[in-house]
Amino acid sequence: MLPGVVTWRPTTEADLDYVMGLEAAPENASFVTQWTREEHLESLSNPDERHLIVLEDGRRVGFVILADLTLPSRVRQILRIVIEAKGRGIGRATLREAARICFEEHDAARVWLDVREENARARHLYASEGYAFERRSETEPWLLILSLDRPPAP
Repeated sequence: MLPGVVTWRPTTEADLDYVMGLEAAPENASFVTQWTREEHLESLSNPDERHLIVLEDGRRVGFVILADLTLPSRVRQILRIVIEAKGRGIGRATLREAARICFEEHDAARVWLDVREENARARHLYASEGYAFERRSETEPWLLILSLDRPPAP
């Protein structure tokens, strides 16, 4: 089943119960770091981050957090992507939009993300979009660091 019209908007404080519920959902909890409400609130006002709600036909279906948006190194991070309905193309559309935002709106030279080694679905998606294995995290060896050195194709 193909997704409807997928759009993104800034997350508001009113969205935080929804966001935290997605993080804690059984299908997501083992793959997503759980943040407190205060950590999400801080992200909403942090000029180095963008916290966005993913919408399908105007209905919330997930969220994405981008980070390191003002670093002089021009290396940007896709910190988190969590999507409700998996396998419908919404995650792929969100990953592409996140990369586009980093490259085009925040002048990225490179975009990186991490993924838990056991998250085969996400690893497959990232590889199919051109993200290459860079290294294992030095502090959490089950996390793989992947990066994209070029803007996504239009």
